[in-house]
Amino acid sequence: MEIEVKMMKKTGELEVIKYAAQDKYDKNNTVQVKMKLNKNTDSDIIEWLDAQKSKQGAIKELIRNAINQIK
Repeated sequence: MEIEVKMMKKTGELEVIKYAAQDKYDKNNTVQVKMKLNKNTDSDIIEWLDAQKSKQGAIKELIRNAINQIK
């Protein structure tokens, strides 16, 4: 399976880029997790996440700390 990304060049031409290798790697090695936050009730979390250098890194660190506390 190939992933196709359509990009408009400065000349106005439409360029199609295919990412088969990345798609294969992602399928075999990664999992995506999505979280929806409410701007009203989760504003404290949103502010904290926005202040982080890396949202993904900060979330992973929190989860790993929680896992280590359970052990």
